[in-house]
Amino acid sequence: MNDKGDALNASYYHVVNHLTNTTVGAELTHIFSTNENTDTGPNAGGMGAYSPAPILTREIQSIVMNSIIMPTVKGMTAEGCKFVGVLYVGLMIEKKSGLPKLIEYNV
Repeated sequence: MNDKGDALNASYYHVVNHLTNTTVGAELTHIFSTNENTDTGPNAGGMGAYSPAPILTREIQSIVMNSIIMPTVKGMTAEGCKFVGVLYVGLMIEKKSGLPKLIEYNV
């Protein structure tokens, strides 16, 4: 789904270090994908992104931290996966509610 649909694409890179019990997040990034499966239209042949993005507010960042990042890190630690590294969180921000939805993790 792209920004012309019901949600905005966003990503968040978060540095996690269970050894020092710290997490540091970068700015949320607004991502633009191609509009067509044939690599035609805006940003054809790849993606574009910018940050900081005015549409990705501190409120959204707080929701991402409290409802996605921290529960994930705590869950991994509880299961014995004491993670140190960069956690990439792929998100969609619903236009109607303004709430972030988790799409994917990458490390």
